[in-house]
Amino acid sequence: MHISERRAKDNIYKSAEAHGISGLSLDGNDVGVFTGQRLLQLSEPVPEGPTLLECRTYRWRGHVRTFHGHGLGVQRKDEMTDWLPKDPLARAKSQLLEKD
Repeated sequence: MHISERRAKDNIYKSAEAHGISGLSLDGNDVGVFTGQRLLQLSEPVPEGPTLLECRTYRWRGHVRTFHGHGLGVQRKDEMTDWLPKDPLARAKSQLLEKD
């Protein structure tokens, strides 16, 4: 189920305001986000103190196990065309090979 079908607005990171903390929305398909590298490269200043990080990504498979060739679980097959180029492992591999 897409987030727009569960929430009025697509802005989870803004929920931080209700708790008196900062919030940031980041590319969750970028492996560098999880190492902290991308936080250092943000154009905006990194907030001090507690911060809600919304790492936006895509669920490639449903909550239940699906077998290859038997559909994609709860995902819409047409979405895969948009998300395949954003595959975090392929992107990380490409970035590492560029540095070599």
